Amino acid sequence: KYITELRVMPDSSLIGQSVGDAKLGEQYGVFVLELLRGDTKVWGPRAQKIEQDDVLLARGDWTKLEQVLKQAGLGVSPT
Repeated sequence: KYITELRVMPDSSLIGQSVGDAKLGEQYGVFVLELLRGDTKVWGPRAQKIEQDDVLLARGDWTKLEQVLKQAGLGVSPT
């Protein structure tokens, strides 16, 4: 299992969905632990709507993380 920061890119299919509605855990086995938006950190962000440039602190197998990166329009955050 890995933990990484995934940045929501402008063309992401996740924009406008809540973290819970995105079902990343069910679809990919990737679990969002925290949402970072600017200086704000939201722990357990299931109800939070995803916006462009949000950073999702996510946990999962590397192959699953790569899948969600490609299919959901995310990038690895350079922080």
